[in-house]
Amino acid sequence: MQDVCIPCRPRKLLGLAATLFFGLCAVILGLGAAHNTKPLVHKWLILPTQQATQAYWVLAAASVLIALLGLYLLVQGFISKKQIIFAATTLTAPKNGLSGGDVTVAYADIDGFHTETVHNTRVLHISHRSGTLAIPGAMLPGKKAFDELVAQLQARVSAHR
Repeated sequence: MQDVCIPCRPRKLLGLAATLFFGLCAVILGLGAAHNTKPLVHKWLILPTQQATQAYWVLAAASVLIALLGLYLLVQGFISKKQIIFAATTLTAPKNGLSGGDVTVAYADIDGFHTETVHNTRVLHISHRSGTLAIPGAMLPGKKAFDELVAQLQARVSAHR
C-alpha cells in the first residue's frame, strides 16, 4: 500500500471563535468587576458586594485564559505541520492535540479501534500494545478526512493480521 498523509491541526475557525467570544467575555466581566457596587443575587446564590467583585475578577481571569488558549489554537492552525501518516507497516500520529510529540504504532500491535461521538465531535480511539491513542475529528480538515482516516486504518490493520 502507498503511504497516505492526513493533515492534523486545530481548526482555525474554532480558535478564532474562542478568542473573540472569551476575549469579549473577559472585557465585559472585567468592566463589571471594576465598577461593581452591588451584591450578586441569583436564585440560591447570594454574594455580598466584595465577594461578588472577586467572583467577577475570577471569571474575567478564566475568560482571559480561555481566550489565550483560543489564540494558541488559531496560531497552531496556521503554522502546525502535524500529520497522520499511514506508512507500509506503521501509523504515526500526534500524541495529542497540544503536544509536539508523535506516536508510531505498528499495525500488527493494534489490538482494536472504535469511534465515539463526544459533544458532536467524533473521536477515533486506537488500542495498541503500548497504550491507547485518541484522534479527535476536530483536528482534521473535515468529516471526509475523518472517514478516510477510519477507512485507511481498517484496511491496513486487516492487511496485517
